[in-house]
Amino acid sequence: MNVLLFVMAMLMIMGMMTYTKLNKFRSHSIVNAQFENYMEFTERQDINEIAEKTYDGMVLKTKNSADNPKRNTNLSKLPIAVLLEGTAGENTNMYQTVRYIFKEIIKSLYSSQDFFKELQKEKPDFIDEIINLLPQANRDLPGKSKLTTGKDLANFDLKDPALNTFLYKILKGASYPSSAAEKNTSQGYPPLTDYFDVKKNKKLRIYLAPLTTLRILFPPHVADEIVQTREYFYVEVSGDRLTSEEATKRFQAMFGEKLNQNLAPDLFDFAVTKTDPKKYK
Repeated sequence: MNVLLFVMAMLMIMGMMTYTKLNKFRSHSIVNAQFENYMEFTERQDINEIAEKTYDGMVLKTKNSADNPKRNTNLSKLPIAVLLEGTAGENTNMYQTVRYIFKEIIKSLYSSQDFFKELQKEKPDFIDEIINLLPQANRDLPGKSKLTTGKDLANFDLKDPALNTFLYKILKGASYPSSAAEKNTSQGYPPLTDYFDVKKNKKLRIYLAPLTTLRILFPPHVADEIVQTREYFYVEVSGDRLTSEEATKRFQAMFGEKLNQNLAPDLFDFAVTKTDPKKYK
């Protein structure tokens, strides 16, 4: 009898302990869930506050053209689109200017090459012939072929094997000799594509034009002075000691009137920016 009472008492005690632990577990689970919900809510609030502060602190430069000047899309290379179209139209001076510069660039870069001299003996006016044939060759390109870069001129068929070969050579260029032995047997030359572009409605940037081109546009000593001066303006503008607008006005005032005669002034852009002109020599 005593044993039975003892067993019943133990069972009751164990039941009470189990019930107590169950209540504690349930209470802990509820509190833990509430805590997790609270932390999640707080975390979301913090994220939203950070996002709002970030947005409020942003400077929307697109609304202020003075703080976010429009990117200059004019070219360091001669834009020859007008030669590819083949019609001078109303702006004959522009066409003649581009034609003259393009022709002089070719002569300046390649006149010392044997293939240039040999073709000139056969066809004294072969550069003019090439320029005259460019519009038709452009129109004759297959439908899927689009003229997007200067290299695409290699696809032109000028209907003359000698002219085709010459155009291909100058577009491709030739590596300069790397050793003294090679210098005796070969002579390198740059690709013409470094000096012209086919984009339409563009100007030639004096600030970035290569020296070869500058010496066609200006007297040689002025071209050399431009190279030195634009490097000075680059340092000043990059260091925020001058604005682009101030540097541009000074740069154009110094050299705008020194262009060779009979060149169309509308072809040229004197804008000074934070682009390093040394990369365009």
